[in-house]
Amino acid sequence: MVNNVALAPEFAPWRQAAQQRGYRVVIGLPLIVETKTVGVITLYGDQPNAFTPEEVQLLSEMTNDLAYGVMALRTRRALHEREQQYRTIVETAQEGIWVIDRQYHTTYINQRMTELLGYVNNEVLGRSVFDFVDPGLHADLEQHLIAYQRGEKAVFEFCLNAKTGALWVIVSAAPILDAQGRYTGSFAMLTDITERHKAEESQREFARKTIEAATEGKLLIRDREEIEAMAGPPMMSHEIRDVADLEGIRHAVEEIAHTTGMDEERIDDFILCISEAATNALKHANGGIFTLHKLDETLLAVVTDHGPGIAAINLPEVALKRGYTTGVSLGMGYKAMISIADTVYLATGPDGTTVAIAMAPHAPAPPPIALPGLAEEW
Repeated sequence: MVNNVALAPEFAPWRQAAQQRGYRVVIGLPLIVETKTVGVITLYGDQPNAFTPEEVQLLSEMTNDLAYGVMALRTRRALHEREQQYRTIVETAQEGIWVIDRQYHTTYINQRMTELLGYVNNEVLGRSVFDFVDPGLHADLEQHLIAYQRGEKAVFEFCLNAKTGALWVIVSAAPILDAQGRYTGSFAMLTDITERHKAEESQREFARKTIEAATEGKLLIRDREEIEAMAGPPMMSHEIRDVADLEGIRHAVEEIAHTTGMDEERIDDFILCISEAATNALKHANGGIFTLHKLDETLLAVVTDHGPGIAAINLPEVALKRGYTTGVSLGMGYKAMISIADTVYLATGPDGTTVAIAMAPHAPAPPPIALPGLAEEW
């Protein structure tokens, strides 16, 4: 601050220019934002000693207010630019983006998501995500949504109902939390895999028909839900967590099989098949669940895991190649299981594998041999 341009020695270099312009006093006030000087306001006056202590205090307060305003404007502009940048990225993304609130209602979808669903934006906003899912899949979806509320993330395959039909997607989702860490909704990116899924289904159907024909109907490829419906309520259930569990399962099955009058040799074969299925679950899926069911006189043993499953392209090898397994195994393989059991049902996919082994108490009678041209009685 210079309260008299004519007398201040430190102002000598600029005195003549200032006096020519009628300046008699000058003050420079820094604009300070977060301890950093981002600018300066310089005020000039035509009366000496115009800047009293009270005036300087008032000007300093005004400058501080102005610095805060500059900071707010810069922050707002930066946020606006960043928001525009993010919006451009989101709207031009090849993945669908879907945001829901804590009640599972849609608060945002991008252009790609509307294209995948076949709906316009306003037909989706405000609606529950469950409106676009078959009722049979509601429980599965709810499990994922509950996991988000616990702060978990997830990547999974799922089927949605689009206007044009089934829409298969890979969902990569995460919870949205507020400043206090409370769940306020979920953010999901969805990648369309419908064509891939159709190709896999076609491949799986071809493999199913090939396997059923090659095994003369002894290995049947089914959906997990079909096996569960066929099996009905279990007679017993046992977790498969380690090798020790296999021994308990063998003893329990042996006791129940004896009560049905099953032949001793068939009991041994039945237990051998169960051991193989349970061992596979341990080795390739870190365990699973064993259940035993009764269908009339037939016993049905079911082993379910949540491992990586068997790819459709590998299914023919499961049935036709002796000793085939999905990984390194000391087991006898599916081929031998098929040769021993009456019927083996197999459901497999990205969510795991279910093997159901059916064994009647007695071996079925061999079919009669028909020789054309011979009389029934000699």
